[in-house]
Amino acid sequence: MKQGLRWTLALGVTLLVGCAAPVSEIGDTPTPSPTSTDLPTSTELPTITPMLSAPGRIMFGSHRDGNSEIYVMNADGTDQINLTRNPAEDIAPVWSPDGGRIAFVSDRSGIDEIYIMNADGSGLTQITDGSQCAASPAWSPNGKQIAFAAGRVCYQADIYVINADGSGITRIMERARIFRTPQPAWSPDGKWLAFFSETYEPKTSEIYRASPSGAGLTRLTFGAIDDNPVWSPDGAKIVFETNRDSQSDSELYVMDADGGNQTRLTESLATHFNAAWSPDGSLIAFSSNRSDLLNNGFGFDYDIYIMSPDGTNQISLMLDKLEQVAPNWSPDGQWITYMCERVGANIANFEICVMKRDGNGKIFLTLNRSDDYDPLWQPTP
Repeated sequence: MKQGLRWTLALGVTLLVGCAAPVSEIGDTPTPSPTSTDLPTSTELPTITPMLSAPGRIMFGSHRDGNSEIYVMNADGTDQINLTRNPAEDIAPVWSPDGGRIAFVSDRSGIDEIYIMNADGSGLTQITDGSQCAASPAWSPNGKQIAFAAGRVCYQADIYVINADGSGITRIMERARIFRTPQPAWSPDGKWLAFFSETYEPKTSEIYRASPSGAGLTRLTFGAIDDNPVWSPDGAKIVFETNRDSQSDSELYVMDADGGNQTRLTESLATHFNAAWSPDGSLIAFSSNRSDLLNNGFGFDYDIYIMSPDGTNQISLMLDKLEQVAPNWSPDGQWITYMCERVGANIANFEICVMKRDGNGKIFLTLNRSDDYDPLWQPTP
């Protein structure tokens, strides 16, 4: 769905790939440790001091090396390490369910392919065969399979499932035309995949469900631009984005896993996206520009919100003139990491931030003059 202008420009690199490049040795290059600071609202750059005790590790993409690389760091921002260290474009990383491996997309062979590496960057393996342009890897809950989109034309693709060792590929849906490359979404029990398929005459985008074998393909939504399905932790519900109530805005809806009881969660003339369930299913975090629009802005500034699964108790966790998007929950559900805009002396870019689930304790984890983006907390086994 529609996104903020500055975010779209900042993340354009994650949707484009470069030329073929040789594989270089994978290794660790520590970067300076970040520090605690309030979100800046002036042109002054943040100050660096040690900070918080959020648990675990966070993976993110970065353009600090001049191309798209995959980094990990401690959840307090220390020990930032480049895992990929390759002149190619390495994008769309996702953790395996046990947090031990990472699947991602790279064009290092000359075309976008799916690769797997260990959590420390070792053991790099290409699992797709180079015959098609691949995108959007998503691990099955048991870590044995990966769903992805692939086609001879990038981002106009079919949906596939492949074993994590590269064997046993199965096509789930033909001509899904995943132009905006959302990840196919596995149900928590691994029995279903949810994804969207686009048509252009008329312009629609509908959500489908199928088993990993391709059986039981079922259309769940009808007649609007419906996309980006996200399963609830118990597998009973799916949250999705839609423009069915306004052609210029997007709202969040929830439906049963079989497509029944489609219910509107957000109701404002604004854009709502990036839905993320808390691990216990009690909250949904999302991004919206409603506050900017209500305060006579142009709708470019997005905040992080939380709400109950029925749409009640919607609360903004931040109200300022900077953009915050892409919320992702810590495994214990007590923290949220996200992309945060930084505006300072001769600089405007995206960094990785973290805050407590109530919006307190907001701090920057990264501080550099290039964009860092798409943070994902490492799952705990």
